[in-house]
Amino acid sequence: MTEERYQKLRKRGVPEKEIDIIKLLDKGAREPIYVKHCNSQGITDISMNDCGITELPPEIYKLNNLEDIDINERKLRELPNTIGKLEYLEGIGITTSSIETVPESITSLKKLKTLVVAGSKLKEFPKQICELRHLEVLSLSYNQIEVILECIAQLTQLKTLLMSNNNISEIPECIEQLTRLERLSLSNNRIKQLPDFLFQSRKIYQLSLEGNEIKQLPRMTGYIQFGGDINFSSNRLRSLPDSFKNLGEFLSIHLKDNLFEEVPSVLEETDFYFLDLSGNPIKTFPKTIANIPLTHEEGIYQKEIEHD
Repeated sequence: MTEERYQKLRKRGVPEKEIDIIKLLDKGAREPIYVKHCNSQGITDISMNDCGITELPPEIYKLNNLEDIDINERKLRELPNTIGKLEYLEGIGITTSSIETVPESITSLKKLKTLVVAGSKLKEFPKQICELRHLEVLSLSYNQIEVILECIAQLTQLKTLLMSNNNISEIPECIEQLTRLERLSLSNNRIKQLPDFLFQSRKIYQLSLEGNEIKQLPRMTGYIQFGGDINFSSNRLRSLPDSFKNLGEFLSIHLKDNLFEEVPSVLEETDFYFLDLSGNPIKTFPKTIANIPLTHEEGIYQKEIEHD
């Protein structure tokens, strides 16, 4: 089966010298290295999923055309400084590991656009990440980070910031400077108060603040993008500000598991296609809100979408 796999790589045009590298990598791995993409120049995208490694094999750095690497290795202890040698890398995806730090050499990866170090053991926001000026996607979810560093404002190309399931208690003002940001997730942290600027952007498409300790929303003067998704579920909200109706058009709104005792009247003036009020101590739900029908007796409203 293994030789058949290498033969398939040959048919895909992978140079023999890089097939030899994959063979070496496979020898030390519990599961084979998966080659996701390649071209006539060589292998560009690999995945290491439960291969049983504790460190990146040195053979990796011989794949000179590598652009993306995905790693799901619970026992992986670190990213070595030698990662900086992979100068063509555009994406690093680590979804499970034992990594506690990010090496300084990551700043050498000038083409890096996506960095995921999730499900790991980071206790601090790695300041060296702030040097990655072309970064568009950053995910540090499921770590133990308490503070987002001010230097994140340097990531002017950032479109997606995912930092759910950490220990963050405050959203810093520097986030306002990320003018290209479209997707922000800070779910399941320890946030109690939201800054005003968060609702003055016209670019955000998806905002997730589920599972925090938020009791009150600030005044809203900006827009979530048309058709966007906003999630305030599992907080401590009892009411919504009148300005909530300014939030946007054709929205998906999640207010599940809060402390609403009645349906906030401002929702009648809010433009949405989906609304979840389930899990709140509301005794009776109206049959419609803003002409959107109740589709589930526990408090879910959804507009029927007409298809051509």
